Amino acid sequence: MAAAALNPEATATGEKLEEAFRLIPIADQLRGESKAARASAIELLDQAETEATHKKK
Repeated sequence: MAAAALNPEATATGEKLEEAFRLIPIADQLRGESKAARASAIELLDQAETEATHKKK
């Protein structure tokens, strides 16, 4: 790497960028799982509310 010879910080920055791009798919997967978990929790709360409402009647 010619950039490393000229500026060692360029190598470190390049490595950080490579790591960040490598982690993008993992972050997307976690975001999707989080969104699915949130939707499931809301659905469970809605079911519990519906059941509680029906029991009162």
